[in-house]
Amino acid sequence: MSSPLAITEKELRAAGIAYRVENGKRHPKVRFRIRGRECMVVCSRTTSDHRALQNARQTVRRVIREALG
Repeated sequence: MSSPLAITEKELRAAGIAYRVENGKRHPKVRFRIRGRECMVVCSRTTSDHRALQNARQTVRRVIREALG
């Protein structure tokens, strides 16, 4: 089973966006730039329920869309 972090990385690779993962105390943070704007997505380490992976995918897509808009 995939993790929210893996889903986030997959979405960024598919969009051709370079990113870096910072391991925080509790949650990994994925940082990336779009058009000079610094963006960040905080991911959970494990899935909390059956929608966790879908929520992670939607979160990163929303951040990308907002940065491009």
